[in-house]
Amino acid sequence: LEGDVVARGPTWISVTTFPATGTPVTVIDDPRRGRGSWLIDDEGVVAGETILIDRGRPVGMLVDRSSASALGKISTGHGRRSSYLEAVRPRMGCTFIESGVDAPEDVLRSTRTGVFIRRLAGGHTDPISGRASFIVSDADRIVDGKLAGPLDAFVLELDGVESWGSIDRVAHALAFDTCVGSCVRDGQPMAVSVGAPTIRIGVVRVRS
Repeated sequence: LEGDVVARGPTWISVTTFPATGTPVTVIDDPRRGRGSWLIDDEGVVAGETILIDRGRPVGMLVDRSSASALGKISTGHGRRSSYLEAVRPRMGCTFIESGVDAPEDVLRSTRTGVFIRRLAGGHTDPISGRASFIVSDADRIVDGKLAGPLDAFVLELDGVESWGSIDRVAHALAFDTCVGSCVRDGQPMAVSVGAPTIRIGVVRVRS
């Protein structure tokens, strides 16, 4: 949902028909929060909260002046560059999943078998296909609704359409990352933050 990517052609999220009932997931980017926060972007536009996903349905995107013009929109204040030598790109600031209504312990207790993930060490997504992979550095196995011992590091793979539709629980305890994270686009690293409550995704693939 970065404006310049959308302007270049269809992405998986822009061509997918989402069900009217959606999923219990709302995703927001607010660059005024988190690490590397800003109030005014590198094009002089005031930054603010942008709702990207509302109850499972895409409703917004991150745009700078150039991509806003190409898409017939108004800049959301997400135009950033790592130095004056680089081109401005629409970039995430602090992206998070909004708190839901479930208790985290209830989400775990109602999960018969699965993997409980605490930390991702890195990842990559393909905006065209919607496929993504993440390195999981801290996780436990779930057996009969209880944590049943730690797992070695592994790779988590998912398909955007398949996995998105399988999210069925979102807890109320939103937490933000505490590590020093960054996002690299076109060779430009930028400090970013992410956050989420406990969520349950029904369809993923685990590879050792």
